[in-house]
Amino acid sequence: MFRVWLLIGAQSFGGGAATSYLIQQTFVDRLHLFEPVEYAELSAMVQLVPGMNLLALTTLIGWRLGKTAGLLVSLAGLLLPSVSISLAMSAAYLGVQSLSVTQAALRGVVPAMAGVSVATLWRTVLPVVAARRREGAAGLGLSVLVLLGCGVIAFLDPVLPVFVLYALGGGALGLWFWARQRGQSANANSCSMTVFSGVDVPRPGVRRSGEYPPRKRPSGETWIG
Repeated sequence: MFRVWLLIGAQSFGGGAATSYLIQQTFVDRLHLFEPVEYAELSAMVQLVPGMNLLALTTLIGWRLGKTAGLLVSLAGLLLPSVSISLAMSAAYLGVQSLSVTQAALRGVVPAMAGVSVATLWRTVLPVVAARRREGAAGLGLSVLVLLGCGVIAFLDPVLPVFVLYALGGGALGLWFWARQRGQSANANSCSMTVFSGVDVPRPGVRRSGEYPPRKRPSGETWIG
Protein backbone atom coordinates (compact mmCIF):
# COMPACT_ATOMS: atom_id res chain seq x y z
CA MET A 1 0.00 0.00 0.00
CA PHE A 2 2.89 2.36 0.76
CA ARG A 3 4.25 1.92 -2.76
CA VAL A 4 0.84 2.66 -4.29
CA TRP A 5 0.45 5.91 -2.36
CA LEU A 6 4.10 6.79 -3.06
CA LEU A 7 3.42 6.61 -6.80
CA ILE A 8 0.28 8.71 -6.43
CA GLY A 9 2.13 11.36 -4.43
CA ALA A 10 4.99 11.47 -6.94
CA GLN A 11 2.61 11.94 -9.90
CA SER A 12 0.11 14.36 -8.37
CA PHE A 13 1.20 17.45 -10.28
CA GLY A 14 -1.62 19.93 -10.66
CA GLY A 15 -3.02 20.09 -7.15
CA GLY A 16 -6.14 18.49 -5.73
CA ALA A 17 -7.83 17.77 -9.06
CA ALA A 18 -4.91 15.69 -10.34
CA THR A 19 -4.52 13.87 -7.02
CA SER A 20 -8.24 13.03 -6.87
CA TYR A 21 -8.10 11.71 -10.42
CA LEU A 22 -5.09 9.51 -9.62
CA ILE A 23 -6.67 8.14 -6.44
CA GLN A 24 -9.88 7.26 -8.26
CA GLN A 25 -8.02 5.74 -11.19
CA THR A 26 -5.80 3.65 -8.92
CA PHE A 27 -8.26 2.27 -6.37
CA VAL A 28 -11.36 1.99 -8.60
CA ASP A 29 -10.17 1.32 -12.15
CA ARG A 30 -6.81 -0.40 -11.69
CA LEU A 31 -6.88 -2.21 -8.34
CA HIS A 32 -10.70 -2.62 -8.12
CA LEU A 33 -10.66 -2.18 -4.34
CA PHE A 34 -13.76 0.04 -4.39
CA GLU A 35 -16.87 0.11 -6.52
CA PRO A 36 -17.53 3.42 -8.35
CA VAL A 37 -20.59 4.20 -6.24
CA GLU A 38 -18.73 3.30 -3.04
CA TYR A 39 -15.87 5.64 -3.96
CA ALA A 40 -18.36 8.42 -4.73
CA GLU A 41 -19.88 7.95 -1.28
CA LEU A 42 -16.43 8.18 0.33
CA SER A 43 -15.72 11.36 -1.65
CA ALA A 44 -19.01 12.86 -0.52
CA MET A 45 -18.38 11.87 3.09
CA VAL A 46 -15.05 13.72 3.30
CA GLN A 47 -16.72 16.90 2.01
CA LEU A 48 -18.57 17.16 5.31
CA VAL A 49 -15.46 17.50 7.47
CA PRO A 50 -13.33 20.65 7.76
CA GLY A 51 -9.79 20.80 6.46
CA MET A 52 -8.17 19.34 3.35
CA ASN A 53 -10.49 16.89 1.65
CA LEU A 54 -7.66 14.95 0.02
CA LEU A 55 -6.05 14.18 3.36
CA ALA A 56 -9.42 13.15 4.75
CA LEU A 57 -10.03 10.90 1.71
CA THR A 58 -6.56 9.37 2.03
CA THR A 59 -7.15 8.75 5.73
CA LEU A 60 -10.55 7.16 5.11
CA ILE A 61 -9.28 4.88 2.33
CA GLY A 62 -6.28 3.83 4.44
CA TRP A 63 -8.55 3.05 7.40
CA ARG A 64 -10.94 1.02 5.25
CA LEU A 65 -8.09 -1.06 3.83
CA GLY A 66 -5.83 -1.48 6.85
CA LYS A 67 -7.23 0.22 9.95
CA THR A 68 -4.62 2.24 11.89
CA ALA A 69 -1.60 0.84 10.04
CA GLY A 70 -3.23 1.48 6.67
CA LEU A 71 -4.08 5.04 7.71
CA LEU A 72 -0.49 5.87 8.69
CA VAL A 73 1.03 4.18 5.64
CA SER A 74 -1.37 5.96 3.29
CA LEU A 75 -0.64 9.41 4.71
CA ALA A 76 3.12 8.82 4.70
CA GLY A 77 3.12 7.49 1.14
CA LEU A 78 1.08 10.41 -0.20
CA LEU A 79 2.81 13.25 1.65
CA LEU A 80 6.45 12.20 1.48
CA PRO A 81 7.02 12.64 -2.27
CA SER A 82 4.51 15.44 -2.80
CA VAL A 83 5.88 17.63 0.00
CA SER A 84 9.47 17.02 -1.09
CA ILE A 85 8.74 17.84 -4.74
CA SER A 86 6.68 20.91 -3.76
CA LEU A 87 9.51 22.33 -1.66
CA ALA A 88 12.05 21.76 -4.41
CA MET A 89 9.85 23.28 -7.11
CA SER A 90 8.96 26.27 -4.93
CA ALA A 91 12.64 27.00 -4.38
CA ALA A 92 13.32 26.69 -8.11
CA TYR A 93 10.33 28.85 -9.01
CA LEU A 94 11.74 31.83 -7.12
CA GLY A 95 14.57 32.05 -9.64
CA VAL A 96 12.46 31.76 -12.81
CA GLN A 97 9.12 33.34 -11.87
CA SER A 98 9.80 36.52 -13.85
CA LEU A 99 10.62 34.73 -17.11
CA SER A 100 8.08 34.95 -19.92
CA VAL A 101 8.33 31.21 -20.51
CA THR A 102 7.30 30.55 -16.90
CA GLN A 103 4.33 32.89 -17.14
CA ALA A 104 3.18 31.29 -20.39
CA ALA A 105 3.45 27.82 -18.83
CA LEU A 106 1.36 28.89 -15.84
CA ARG A 107 -1.35 30.29 -18.12
CA GLY A 108 -1.48 26.97 -19.94
CA VAL A 109 -1.71 24.95 -16.72
CA VAL A 110 -4.94 26.61 -15.59
CA PRO A 111 -7.15 25.21 -18.44
CA ALA A 112 -5.52 21.80 -18.03
CA MET A 113 -6.34 21.78 -14.31
CA ALA A 114 -9.93 22.80 -15.08
CA GLY A 115 -10.24 19.95 -17.58
CA VAL A 116 -8.92 17.40 -15.09
CA SER A 117 -11.34 18.72 -12.45
CA VAL A 118 -14.31 18.31 -14.82
CA ALA A 119 -13.18 14.79 -15.78
CA THR A 120 -12.79 13.78 -12.12
CA LEU A 121 -16.22 15.20 -11.22
CA TRP A 122 -17.84 13.42 -14.16
CA ARG A 123 -16.27 10.06 -13.26
CA THR A 124 -17.47 10.47 -9.68
CA VAL A 125 -21.02 11.60 -10.45
CA LEU A 126 -21.80 9.24 -13.35
CA PRO A 127 -22.02 5.98 -11.30
CA VAL A 128 -24.27 7.70 -8.74
CA VAL A 129 -26.59 8.99 -11.48
CA ALA A 130 -26.73 5.51 -13.02
CA ALA A 131 -27.62 4.01 -9.63
CA ARG A 132 -30.39 6.59 -9.09
CA ARG A 133 -31.72 5.86 -12.59
CA ARG A 134 -32.02 2.16 -11.80
CA GLU A 135 -34.01 3.04 -8.68
CA GLY A 136 -36.58 4.98 -10.67
CA ALA A 137 -37.30 8.26 -12.36
CA ALA A 138 -38.29 9.98 -9.11
CA GLY A 139 -34.89 9.44 -7.47
CA LEU A 140 -33.04 10.54 -10.60
CA GLY A 141 -35.20 13.64 -10.99
CA LEU A 142 -34.74 14.63 -7.36
CA SER A 143 -30.96 14.15 -7.58
CA VAL A 144 -30.76 16.36 -10.68
CA LEU A 145 -33.01 18.94 -9.04
CA VAL A 146 -30.78 19.10 -5.94
CA LEU A 147 -27.68 19.32 -8.16
CA LEU A 148 -29.05 22.23 -10.17
CA GLY A 149 -30.54 23.94 -7.12
CA CYS A 150 -27.28 23.87 -5.16
CA GLY A 151 -25.43 25.14 -8.22
CA VAL A 152 -27.82 28.07 -8.64
CA ILE A 153 -27.65 28.95 -4.93
CA ALA A 154 -23.86 28.86 -4.96
CA PHE A 155 -23.80 31.09 -8.06
CA LEU A 156 -26.24 33.64 -6.61
CA ASP A 157 -24.66 33.72 -3.15
CA PRO A 158 -20.91 33.03 -3.42
CA VAL A 159 -20.31 33.81 0.27
CA LEU A 160 -22.71 31.13 1.49
CA PRO A 161 -20.80 28.44 3.44
CA VAL A 162 -20.41 25.26 1.46
CA PHE A 163 -21.54 23.01 4.30
CA VAL A 164 -24.95 24.74 4.18
CA LEU A 165 -25.41 23.54 0.60
CA TYR A 166 -24.27 20.05 1.60
CA ALA A 167 -26.75 20.02 4.47
CA LEU A 168 -29.64 21.23 2.28
CA GLY A 169 -28.98 18.87 -0.63
CA GLY A 170 -28.02 15.87 1.47
CA GLY A 171 -30.92 16.41 3.84
CA ALA A 172 -33.47 16.58 1.02
CA LEU A 173 -32.20 13.44 -0.69
CA GLY A 174 -31.73 11.62 2.61
CA LEU A 175 -35.30 12.28 3.73
CA TRP A 176 -36.70 11.17 0.38
CA PHE A 177 -34.74 7.88 0.34
CA TRP A 178 -35.58 7.24 4.00
CA ALA A 179 -39.31 7.71 3.33
CA ARG A 180 -39.04 5.52 0.24
CA GLN A 181 -37.38 2.68 2.14
CA ARG A 182 -39.97 2.89 4.89
CA GLY A 183 -42.73 2.68 2.28
CA GLN A 184 -41.12 -0.35 0.65
CA SER A 185 -40.74 -2.07 4.03
CA ALA A 186 -44.38 -1.38 4.88
CA ASN A 187 -45.54 -2.76 1.52
CA ALA A 188 -43.42 -5.88 1.96
CA ASN A 189 -44.86 -6.53 5.41
CA SER A 190 -48.39 -5.97 4.11
CA CYS A 191 -47.88 -8.42 1.24
CA SER A 192 -46.46 -11.07 3.56
CA MET A 193 -49.45 -10.73 5.91
CA THR A 194 -51.85 -10.95 2.98
CA VAL A 195 -50.23 -14.13 1.69
CA PHE A 196 -50.28 -15.69 5.15
CA SER A 197 -53.91 -14.79 5.73
CA GLY A 198 -54.86 -16.30 2.37
CA VAL A 199 -53.54 -19.77 3.26
CA ASP A 200 -56.34 -22.25 3.80
CA VAL A 201 -55.41 -24.04 7.00
CA PRO A 202 -57.53 -27.16 7.59
CA ARG A 203 -59.37 -27.29 10.90
CA PRO A 204 -60.70 -30.44 12.55
CA GLY A 205 -64.29 -31.19 11.66
CA VAL A 206 -64.48 -28.56 8.91
CA ARG A 207 -64.66 -29.74 5.30
CA ARG A 208 -62.91 -27.65 2.60
CA SER A 209 -64.84 -26.39 -0.39
CA GLY A 210 -65.07 -29.10 -3.06
CA GLU A 211 -63.93 -31.85 -0.74
CA TYR A 212 -65.95 -35.06 -0.81
CA PRO A 213 -67.57 -36.08 2.43
CA PRO A 214 -66.22 -39.20 4.13
CA ARG A 215 -67.81 -42.38 2.85
CA LYS A 216 -70.08 -44.15 5.27
CA ARG A 217 -69.90 -47.91 5.54
CA PRO A 218 -73.23 -49.50 4.62
CA SER A 219 -74.81 -51.68 7.20
CA GLY A 220 -73.80 -55.30 6.83
CA GLU A 221 -70.69 -54.53 4.64
CA THR A 222 -67.54 -56.34 5.66
CA TRP A 223 -64.14 -54.54 5.56
CA ILE A 224 -61.15 -56.72 4.79
CA GLY A 225 -57.80 -55.80 6.34
